[in-house]
Amino acid sequence: MKIYPDTKVYIACAGNAHTGGVELLHQLGSCLRSMDIEAYMFYFPNTNNFNFDNPVDDFYRKYHVEYLTSGEAIEDYAHNVLIAGEGMTEHLYFCRHIQPVLWWLSADNFLICLSSHLEEYRRLITKSPLPKIFYFQNSPPNLEHWVQSEYARQFVSMNGVPSEKIHFVGDYLNHVFIDKAAKAPLSRKENIVVYNPKKGREITERLIGIAPDIDWRPIQNMTPDEVQTLLASAKIYIDFGFHPGRDRIPREAAISGCVVVTGRQGAAANDMDVNIPSDFKFDERQSKGEEVIAKIREILADYPSAYARQEEYRARIMDDERRFRQEVAAVVGLTAVQPRRHVAILQTPTQDGATLAQALALARCEYKPTFIVTAPGGEGEITGVHLKRYHHGSYLELIDGHCIEVIGQEDAKFLFRERRIDCFAISEGISEEQIRSLYKFYDEPFIAVKFSYS
Repeated sequence: MKIYPDTKVYIACAGNAHTGGVELLHQLGSCLRSMDIEAYMFYFPNTNNFNFDNPVDDFYRKYHVEYLTSGEAIEDYAHNVLIAGEGMTEHLYFCRHIQPVLWWLSADNFLICLSSHLEEYRRLITKSPLPKIFYFQNSPPNLEHWVQSEYARQFVSMNGVPSEKIHFVGDYLNHVFIDKAAKAPLSRKENIVVYNPKKGREITERLIGIAPDIDWRPIQNMTPDEVQTLLASAKIYIDFGFHPGRDRIPREAAISGCVVVTGRQGAAANDMDVNIPSDFKFDERQSKGEEVIAKIREILADYPSAYARQEEYRARIMDDERRFRQEVAAVVGLTAVQPRRHVAILQTPTQDGATLAQALALARCEYKPTFIVTAPGGEGEITGVHLKRYHHGSYLELIDGHCIEVIGQEDAKFLFRERRIDCFAISEGISEEQIRSLYKFYDEPFIAVKFSYS
């Protein structure tokens, strides 16, 4: 795919949905915007709960990626790009000129969606023309394939896609999870084995039947915080279900200090996607349940040794974000391009953030005003005719027509960790003590740059 100065990238995404795949799509949009690429989420109805006026799940608002809905038109130009996951391939046929990208987050999900489409075809067969769906023999000639896992790469390659059209673009765990996991001491681990009852249910129930004395805990009817608390207290996470890609829960469990034990289905079959030592993997078709139980008891008896042997797995997970950004930069051809440094302006009662933003925009220097951050309690709140409301957000309109979003400090802290914000701007007349009194995150490591705009 080729990026031009006027390129717009549209990322097809289910609206009002909360899944690991949906979060990854928002991470991509955020990453592209950090590279000065004009990226948009393109939300479409996926459930009866879809809200055209407010399609963003609350959990993903903090990524601050602008969006369109299926009621708004994508600009179908050759310089633009449309990215769709394997579960939404019908969107690849909505445009004639745009550059299409099919991102394989899960090879198996494609087959599930294909089956669902066929059921829909039976209902429509005598009522209306059938919508187009992707299969390898009718793909758009300029289609590019991204793969999240080695397992997906093997699937796509086996179906005739040449290697030059296949690119690795993985994913990473969000900072909120990793930061919390880092604070959980291993000394508080208990002899708990966690499992996901939605995956490998038959095998797990057999294991529980063999060893009812073990403390088995299902991930069921829990909030994300409750899941994280459970993983932080357990010593083992087992997953004998199908691995359609580099699943998130096993990685979250590993970062939370769990020793991971898996089967050999899907992505778990290779040593790239789930790179744990082979004796932590069991072929469900051949292994007896007693062998798995023996391994679990071995881990519980000597947890520190088993934990140490999965260090390489955890190290790769911690490196996922760096690799993801590197992969995205390579696939859009920006490896040699350094975007302007994105500045968030800290608003105070004595600093006119709007004026500083305007000065930076007109200066055309290395710093690009991207956000204005308001202090807690409305201190120095921005008002005036230049503020616009759009998609439930507030934007300051600059003289040249460029708009920058007004955000709170918690989102600013998150976006700094996401590298959407490179540094924070304050005027030369503002003291560090005043900033510390307003912004709780100022004591954390970050770059503050002082500007004069008199």
